[in-house]
Amino acid sequence: RLLLKDAKMLEENGMGAIAIPCNTSHYFWDKLQREVSVPVIHMVRKTVLTAKEQGRKRLGILATDGTILTGVYEKECQAAGVEYFKPKPEIQRLVMKIIYEQIKRGLPGDTEDFAKIDAHLRENGCDTGILACTELSCYRRQEHLQDFYIDALSVLCREAITICGAVYQE
Repeated sequence: RLLLKDAKMLEENGMGAIAIPCNTSHYFWDKLQREVSVPVIHMVRKTVLTAKEQGRKRLGILATDGTILTGVYEKECQAAGVEYFKPKPEIQRLVMKIIYEQIKRGLPGDTEDFAKIDAHLRENGCDTGILACTELSCYRRQEHLQDFYIDALSVLCREAITICGAVYQE
């Protein structure tokens, strides 16, 4: 209801597109897009399609429990024909620890914990890790993660800039 209220306000004020940086909120994307006439960028879909375009076949999803439970990435992976992988519970707890106990509190993310997460994805055949939480975008900048990881927030920014008619430059 609140997302819809905000989307309608943006539409009424002439926005050409709506970008929602919260991965979990994409659970409501279908309803939002039906209710407004401007494009609501589907960050999750664009991220999965970006991975597929790069030739990635098995995506390890690093996200909050809420994002994992909504199944938004699983649904988009299935639609795109790529494999979806969610961390086992003890590794998911480390992901949540980095997000909630470290980054959200203004602390640096623990590199030893992230190394365990990274190893888990690779050991389970993932050819990429999706950073599906804005706090993990902060961790990416902190640690200069590249190549193996695709940052959903960066994908959203690129798409928003492109939709608005500008050229994205990294």
